[in-house]
Amino acid sequence: MAGAVVAMDPWTGQVLAMTSRPSYNPDDVASSLTQPNAPMINRAIRPYYPGSIFKVVIAAAALSTGAKSPDSVYTDTGSIEAGGHVFRCHAQERGGHGDITFQDALIHSCNTSFIDAAMQLGAQPILDFGRALGIGDPDVASAVRLPGSLTGVLPYSRTRLGPADLANLALGQSLVQITPLEAAVMMCVVANGGMACRPELVLEACGPDGRRLTRVQPQSLGDRVLRADVAAALREMLAGVASRGTASAALGGMDVAGKTGTAQTGRVDGSGAPILNAWFVGFAPVESPRLV
Repeated sequence: MAGAVVAMDPWTGQVLAMTSRPSYNPDDVASSLTQPNAPMINRAIRPYYPGSIFKVVIAAAALSTGAKSPDSVYTDTGSIEAGGHVFRCHAQERGGHGDITFQDALIHSCNTSFIDAAMQLGAQPILDFGRALGIGDPDVASAVRLPGSLTGVLPYSRTRLGPADLANLALGQSLVQITPLEAAVMMCVVANGGMACRPELVLEACGPDGRRLTRVQPQSLGDRVLRADVAAALREMLAGVASRGTASAALGGMDVAGKTGTAQTGRVDGSGAPILNAWFVGFAPVESPRLV
């Protein structure tokens, strides 16, 4: 299995841990070049389709602009039409979620509700908030000073997106990609109350004799990118994901907030089964987060 984990302090941006698997033997790099699952790729700084974790961006834009409140109600019948295409919710087989609040739509990852929110918003606010939260930001990639560090992908602001494009954007498919590092930065903004946060990987540099040459001072948070009330609402909504939503089977009873996501890649494995990108982004504890 291949994957990556990034852990950050939401108040300083310090990267506390970053790992990518599978790993490789630095004493035998040549053999790693031909191994399956590309062990020399650092997946923590490579972009992938985010799936439903991108609903955090949609929710941030909708709450900030007033397009939605946590109590806004949408009637989910299990599917929605956009641009001549039918998009389905995972609850379609039971007739959809029925009347569902925007808060519960995030908690239970209701696709149709978020497509409806994206239609109300239009593309520009979604793209603006995505970039404000760190997606596709070259400063995020360059801050960690790692070779091969890439940015995520968002459509250009002047790109004309039709209804089907907006629906796919709302679901984190096709038009958007995020690196795990950017996903952590996004959640830092929510966790710290709405302030921009840039990652810092290096704490100090030492010479060959082990003596410290330089030490990086902890960063202060950047500009406000989410209102404090919006960040607080998002924290409460994301806490519900862990306590009674799509992450409750694994995290129920824990003081955690977050969002699950599963994205189609358009690829299949050797048996013909679809290859998916599986995500979890979150922070703990909920009220005074120390770890993203």
